[in-house]
Amino acid sequence: MAHAPAKTPHSAAQPPAGSACRCAECLAPLTGAQRGQLFCSPAHRTAFQQRLRIRGRQLLPYAMADRMTRSGTAGDDAARETGKSSRAVSQRLIAKWAAEDKAAGRMPMVDYVTRYAKHFDLPL
Repeated sequence: MAHAPAKTPHSAAQPPAGSACRCAECLAPLTGAQRGQLFCSPAHRTAFQQRLRIRGRQLLPYAMADRMTRSGTAGDDAARETGKSSRAVSQRLIAKWAAEDKAAGRMPMVDYVTRYAKHFDLPL
């Protein structure tokens, strides 16, 4: 019985174009990267995921209130005020985190999601 040919990993000689061959956490080049690899080490993957968990817990209530009140244009007076302030908080948090990531030398979130979406299904 014949076996299927072995899959060969991407070599350093054939890196994908652009930032596709850099670690999302430290932007170090990924050598011998596998298809869909986003991080250079398990420690960097864990650090990235933990930071996203913390940020998500902080952002989610404000993002939901913003969306549910259509950015402060729907609901009664109290709901509209809550929606407006929730939108402001959401935008402030996102700007703060984008600046933190840039200062720490991390991949911008737009680039990360673009790379992620090429290899994995995004939630609907």
